[in-house]
Amino acid sequence: GKANVYRPSATVNGEIITATDIEERMALIRIANSDMVLPPEEEQRLRQQVFSNLIDEKLQIQEARAADISIDENLITEQFARLASRFRQTAEEFTQYLASKGSSAAAVKQQIRGEFAWDR
Repeated sequence: GKANVYRPSATVNGEIITATDIEERMALIRIANSDMVLPPEEEQRLRQQVFSNLIDEKLQIQEARAADISIDENLITEQFARLASRFRQTAEEFTQYLASKGSSAAAVKQQIRGEFAWDR
């Protein structure tokens, strides 16, 4: 079955992007699209896209850090809570919901961090 699944990973200036990072982000896309199921070739394309997005995002965050731009973790937490409320959930409930869908709060917060880094 799943043995030959493409499992990319990359190192971006010493920071690793793992297959788990990719799968968790894929799960977020599914959640955002009401649990859509994609044909395998579409899924593969999306996984590649997610992979390159994660690399770009890491670079953005690293550049922000290099420029001494700190991303306020309180803003990240606030944004996470705002997202949870869109799902009519508390941050705690949302954290559990994400885990049940194969993602994680960490994956969402990393995405938010990347968005803040892009904004600068």
